[in-house]
Amino acid sequence: MPVGPGTWRIVDPNGPVLAREHISDNYTQTFRFAPPPGQYVLEGSYDARNISTARQLTVTAGKITRVSLPSICK
Repeated sequence: MPVGPGTWRIVDPNGPVLAREHISDNYTQTFRFAPPPGQYVLEGSYDARNISTARQLTVTAGKITRVSLPSICK
């Protein structure tokens, strides 16, 4: 998260980790989970340079939640 000109701060997502997955194809790879409603974190690791990423999400009863993890190219 940017906190000023040329300055960034890492902000870790809050919540229990729902899943940790290896991401080999950042464009078409899909994972499906069926957790109970609540706040969760998805964690992914990429092949290149031992890079990982995470995203916080809220699961709501009766709704499908789609989440894209940040690309390592950005």
